[in-house]
This record gives sequence, structure tokens and C-alpha cells, in this order.
Amino acid sequence: MSPSETPKPERSATPQTHSRRSRLKAWARDLGLLAFVFFAISAWQSRNTVDSGQAAPDFRLSSVDGKQVQLSDFRGQRVLLHFWATWCGVCRAELGSLNALHDGLGSDEKLLTILSPDCSLADARAFVQEHGIRYTVLLSDPSTTQAYRLRSYPTNYYVDALGQIDAATVGMSNRIAMGTRLRLAR
Repeated sequence: MSPSETPKPERSATPQTHSRRSRLKAWARDLGLLAFVFFAISAWQSRNTVDSGQAAPDFRLSSVDGKQVQLSDFRGQRVLLHFWATWCGVCRAELGSLNALHDGLGSDEKLLTILSPDCSLADARAFVQEHGIRYTVLLSDPSTTQAYRLRSYPTNYYVDALGQIDAATVGMSNRIAMGTRLRLAR
């Protein structure tokens, strides 16, 4: 037999299978740890929000286009209340997701975004125009900010069709997460 014809020793499948199993276990462990950390941080950030199951505090606020908007006018619809600020980097990063979410809402769903009380009407209008915002933007007041216990931006409240708070989240979110939570609000 020539050296090129010498049969190569067979490798056992066990080391490769063992290695693959070890990697899968490590990935599963890491994914589980990541999910735990994500949910722990989310719960910690939302600890001071208005509790689920409570009536959403009603408000009457002016929109940047001069209309008066009252939350209770949307009974029968699921509403996402998105509290934000123009100076908030995370809030700015969510603008595209909010436009996309708004464009995909059903007739029984509404997105109301509420700017921090430190934003003037002129600044709000300029920001909306400059960034191509297509959804309703309301100007907050200190009593609304206090009623919703806002400590940081962005903060989302998901209100069900009966006007009860279904859930609250603090921090960055994306269109899919916001849309899913809104659709789950009962």
C-alpha cells in the first residue's frame, strides 16, 4: 500500500457530539441568564409606575396641532401612552419604530405620545416637523406627569379598552414589542 492509500484512522463521533452538546448547553445557559437579567432590569425600572389593573389617570392635553385630546375619549380602544422627551437619546432612537407602529395600528388601537412638560409648543412643533412624526404628540403638564409617576423617559403605559392599565414599561422598546403588548391589553 502506498502512503496515499493508507487508510486514515476513524474518528469517534463522541468528541464532536460531546463538544456540540457542551456548546448548546452553554448557549442555553447564557440565553437563560440573559433573559433573567433582561426581565429583572425591566421589573426594577417599572417598580414605581402605576400598577396594572388600576384605572389609567384621565387627562386633557393639547396636541402640537392645537387639538384637545382626552384619554377617556378612547374608551373601547386599546391605547399606548408613550411618555418621552426631545432631549432623550433613547426616545429619539424610537421615533422610527413609533411611526411604523402608528402606521400599522388597527381601528381599535391608538398611540398617544406625551412630551415632557419642559418642551414648549414651538419646540415641539419644530421637532415633529423636522423628524417626520406622523402620530399624535401631546404636550404634558406637571399633573399628568405626577399622576403617571414618571421618573424617566421613555415610559410606556398600555391601557385596555376599559381604561385600565394593563402594563407599563420603562426604557427602550421596539415596534414589535410595543405592538404585541398593545394587542395583548385586554
